[in-house]
Formats: sequence, C-alpha cells, structure tokens
Amino acid sequence: MKGEIEEHIKEIGFEHTVILQPGLIGGTREESRPAEAVIRGVAAALGKLYSPVLKDPWAQDADVIARAAVAASLQVESGKVKEKVWVLGAKDIVRLGRTEWKDIN
Repeated sequence: MKGEIEEHIKEIGFEHTVILQPGLIGGTREESRPAEAVIRGVAAALGKLYSPVLKDPWAQDADVIARAAVAASLQVESGKVKEKVWVLGAKDIVRLGRTEWKDIN
C-alpha cells in the first residue's frame, strides 16, 4: 500500500517531492505489536552495545528519520537537489539525519 501511495503522490506533480523509505523505525511507542517491540529492542541493543553500523542498514531511529526529512527539505529549498522526486532509502536517511546533520547545526 505504501508504494501505491508514493506513486499517487508522484502523479500529483508537486514541484519537488521527498519520499523517505526507512527500515524499521526505532524508538519507543505507546502501542506496538509484541514482535515489533522485540525487534526494536534488538535494534536498540545492537546500536548501543556494538555499533550503529549493525543497526542502520535495517533500522533507523525516529529522530534520525526526522532530521533527515528536515535536512532533505533544506537541500531542496536551497537548490542543491534538482530531482523532481527524491527518494531517500535507509542509507540516505542515516547520512542526512546523523552524519551530515552535524554540519547543518
């Protein structure tokens, strides 16, 4: 269903569209399926105990995703991104939301 929604958004024809496609969204939630809660716990543990490198390809924290969305919109607004539709996968989300975010502040 998400893919269909993305296609419909592209059809609208906005001047610029940024689509974020994160993996599992980490962090705490008020409501959650038990299996998702366990997997988010595993992702959090891998990220804290070992390295974000083990977690980042398949799970991104909600704050990193949010920062990536803001960073992407700032890049579009400043003219650095020329694509009409910019799709950000996990790798791009981590780069913009964690690595390059430090340069924005």
